[in-house]
Order: sequence, then structure tokens, then C-alpha cells
Amino acid sequence: MPADEDDKCPFKGGVKFSISLGPIEYKVDCTTVEIGFTAGAAASLTWDFKNKRVTQLFVGVGVETGAASTKLGGKVGAQITFDSDSSVSDISFEASGSVKVGPLGTEASLNSGLVVGGPGLQMSARRRCEDLQGND
Repeated sequence: MPADEDDKCPFKGGVKFSISLGPIEYKVDCTTVEIGFTAGAAASLTWDFKNKRVTQLFVGVGVETGAASTKLGGKVGAQITFDSDSSVSDISFEASGSVKVGPLGTEASLNSGLVVGGPGLQMSARRRCEDLQGND
């Protein structure tokens, strides 16, 4: 795909388009689609549609509540990240919270875990805190 086609994507700098239908949420950016479910149990799958592969899988517990156009949510669990050859590259703990008012929302997450590689297990601690603006 020519580089100029990538420049036409409106979702830059971590911004994602998202739609919530009850406990089901759908997010899309320039390269991935994520579908998730949060209602007691929480799970999500991220698909890289440009490379036709699963990139992340999340399984945990979570809740989302709200009235009218205001929603609060949170989830904790394990996230598995896959390399381009479908091997596991990372297993991490993730905790996240979200606030949405009308069409605007913000999400913050804390992610720390193990980096997996080679025939054994390589342990390297890492932490990431994200604050994504405009998730709706």
C-alpha cells in the first residue's frame, strides 16, 4: 500500500473511533479493529486488518455503568500480545478506567508485565500509562 494512502487516515496520534452498544464496544484506528465486552467478565480482541492477524487478546473482569450520555467504566485482567508470526511476545497485567460524557471520552490505563521471547522466558519489567483523548 502506498504511503500516501496511510496519510488519509483521520485517526492520528492514538485517537480511535469508538461505538458502544450496551456492554459491547467497537474501536477502530488506522490499522486495527478492537471489539470488546464488559459486563462482569471482560474480554477483547484486537485485529490488525492491514496485516490480517490478531495482535492482542484481553481477558479479565470489568464493569461499565452510566445514565443518559454519561458512562464510567473500569476493567482489570491479563493481556496477551502476539508477534507477526502469531507467537506470544508479551503477557501483561492491565488495569484501565474510562469516563465518557456525550460524544467525548477519555481512557487511562496502567499496563505492566513480562516480555516473552525465545525458547525460554525473558523477564523485563515494563510499565505504561496511557491517556487517550477523543475515544468516542
